Amino acid sequence: MAASLFPTVLTQTLGAGDNGTTIALALGKTTIVLVTLTSSIGINGITAAGGNVDGMVVTLQNITGSLALTFAHETGSPSSSRFSNAGLGTVGGGTAYGSVTYRYFGTQTRWIQLGKT
Repeated sequence: MAASLFPTVLTQTLGAGDNGTTIALALGKTTIVLVTLTSSIGINGITAAGGNVDGMVVTLQNITGSLALTFAHETGSPSSSRFSNAGLGTVGGGTAYGSVTYRYFGTQTRWIQLGKT
């Protein structure tokens, strides 16, 4: 089912060394990233290979049962890679298949949160 909604499907393992960083991903126009965690972490932004492009949509889904993935609001990354979250605070991606979806808005040079499950 994911392939029909998301033409680009990536798998990514993240751990303690990725905490507080901007992650680089080979994103397509619409991408789902299935994230396996080795420790609970927070990330500050995303940089797409070739640069972030207006209209890109990415869903990051935590497929690790008990470890938490969070997304920082407006901090710690170059401005063009930062997350701008609803509620203006850190967003928890949850555990056990929680996900957060962002769209890149070129005029704001930000990944703006569209939703969370």
